[in-house]
Amino acid sequence: MVSLRQLVSCCVSAAVSAGDVASSIQKAGVESLRTENKALAADAPKDFVTAADKQGQVRIFTILKTEYPDLQIVGEEQEEGDPAGFTAAVDAAFEQWAQRHWEDDTEMNMDDVLLYVDPIDGTSSLVKQKNLHICMVMIGICYKGVPVAGVLHQPFTPDRKTYWGVVGVGSNIEVAPSEEGRLRVTTSNRRVPLTKHRLQNIPYTELITQSGAGWKTLQVIEGHADAYVYPMTGTSKWDSCGPEAILAACGGVLTDIYGKKIDYLDTEHTKNEKGVVATLSAALHDDIIAKIVLTDE
Repeated sequence: MVSLRQLVSCCVSAAVSAGDVASSIQKAGVESLRTENKALAADAPKDFVTAADKQGQVRIFTILKTEYPDLQIVGEEQEEGDPAGFTAAVDAAFEQWAQRHWEDDTEMNMDDVLLYVDPIDGTSSLVKQKNLHICMVMIGICYKGVPVAGVLHQPFTPDRKTYWGVVGVGSNIEVAPSEEGRLRVTTSNRRVPLTKHRLQNIPYTELITQSGAGWKTLQVIEGHADAYVYPMTGTSKWDSCGPEAILAACGGVLTDIYGKKIDYLDTEHTKNEKGVVATLSAALHDDIIAKIVLTDE
């Protein structure tokens, strides 16, 4: 059995430690990123990976596997942990929050625990050295296929913020309500014409295009957007798992564009082929699902 509280604490420590690795690489200059393009087809969108992604994932896997050798982890990159092991310092801010807000722990069967890791969400911004605030280390915890906790960490901002959320317990993010009379939708800055086509029946007042699945979900929670909609394939389960758990901890909901939950137990197929819709309001979520155009023309 594994304590959910202790596992979340370890994930917070791992995310911050991976952020240390990524920050050191970024500060060393563009050449230290050793950027590669993972896209297989010449006409496919760029899919960048850097040394920060690879070494960050090694750090996360190493910390988690040192503490939990049998833990199931799915990461975006191919790299796994260092057999030598590594132990990260306990995050004082999380422990203080947990002492104030987390009364009853949950004991979980290790066989039913599954983590998804994105060592750097928003890698394209890191490569371009622009909008670094959207880059996040992301860890999502599933129990029996359901996201129950998530951790997001900003490695490249001056204050290096870490966000977390636990379903049934809460989050350290201050939730902001939507403004009446406005419907601001945030989406990817890729394939915008198709996105506009599929959202044509939704009376949004503003369409905010930006990178980073974690960042866009955070915008919804903090009230800077009312919905995050990506109405096509393009994200993966490591992009949605942690953010979904934090959103759920704040009272929100994330599904595919058909209103169905993402199947995190299927680790063979990691793409979110049917898109993503995320809102704080269940009523708004249902309304968007009902109005999305499902055809390409």
